[in-house]
Amino acid sequence: MSIFKNIIGLFFIMLFVGCVKDESMEDIVFHVDVSEINAYSATVTVTHNASNRDSYYGFTVKGAVDDIQSEIADFLSTVQTSQLAEAIHFQRKSVFSITGLSPQETYTFIVFGMNDDGLRYGEPSSTVFCTTESNLCAQINPNWKIGYMGHAVYNNNDYSKINVNVLGNAEERFFLATYEDDFIETFEHMEDLIIYATKEFLEKIKEPENETSWFEDSQVRADGTSFYRYLQEGDYVSLAIGINIDGSPTGNYVKTDCYHVEKYPAVDGFSNLLGEWIITDENSQLYNVLIAENIVNKSFVLKGWGNVDNCPIIVSFNRIDSSLEIRTQSIKDNFEISFNDGTYAKGKLTLRGVYYDSESKIKWTNQSHSLTKGTLNDDGSYTF
Repeated sequence: MSIFKNIIGLFFIMLFVGCVKDESMEDIVFHVDVSEINAYSATVTVTHNASNRDSYYGFTVKGAVDDIQSEIADFLSTVQTSQLAEAIHFQRKSVFSITGLSPQETYTFIVFGMNDDGLRYGEPSSTVFCTTESNLCAQINPNWKIGYMGHAVYNNNDYSKINVNVLGNAEERFFLATYEDDFIETFEHMEDLIIYATKEFLEKIKEPENETSWFEDSQVRADGTSFYRYLQEGDYVSLAIGINIDGSPTGNYVKTDCYHVEKYPAVDGFSNLLGEWIITDENSQLYNVLIAENIVNKSFVLKGWGNVDNCPIIVSFNRIDSSLEIRTQSIKDNFEISFNDGTYAKGKLTLRGVYYDSESKIKWTNQSHSLTKGTLNDDGSYTF
């Protein structure tokens, strides 16, 4: 009985302390200062009047921000859970680096409080700063050899294969950048191209500021590697570009000569499906449909499903067994339709599936659901 009373007493004490703390959280104010600014990184100092156990988050956006609350809401609506966990900070004063910035750009760093339950607290803060000009000097790394190896099938997908071989000890990290030859020629200096490529690469893979886990990404390499890129028919140039752990380019690079990529060859199962088909439903209703190429050996555009020609559907193709699959998908953003009763509607058109559950209630399929699969028969027809 005494243990029970002690637990009850402790419980009420915890409730009392929690209520007092929650009431004072609105008085928390954050301050942020950015210093040691260079072309690719800066140092951030955050102070606040909460406790060292209270969590808060900071992030960087391009340009000068007027509406901090809207930016915070956008950040929370798009950031991944894993990224949010890595972006967390504690302590009443924290000093950390933000990396992966671009030269001569304007940024806003924003900091805001949020507890474990996702409830925001306190008065957020922000500061605007500009990065400096880059003093990058581009030079060819003689230990890197790069070459275009032609068309390749990797994980049952068509790609263009680019090899980067490393001579000697593999120390410096690099990433691969591939652009159309006409685009490469728009850069007057190699330094400008390296800065552009580095900026674009980091925007694709970099984790939140003050994190270096992106440096271990499979696309950042130190040893010899085969890269696979999906490319349309055309003329291209590929580059291996050196990169530091802070996201700044080393200046070292190597590039291929201009090479031509032919259209990837279609497998028989894919090419055999192109053209006009007749779909027969379970009630023997006939539908004339047209199947056209979307991505060779991967997907088709199907028109005429349900005798509706202006709502094309994407159909996935499996090159292993030539099977087909239709999934939930967005068809048109601005779709207009008139109904027989004279009403009119305009909006986003989405292909979804409905079904009856065990209680005979109509339910919608979820957003990632496979609506139907088609299996190839011996006579060349498909059964869905």
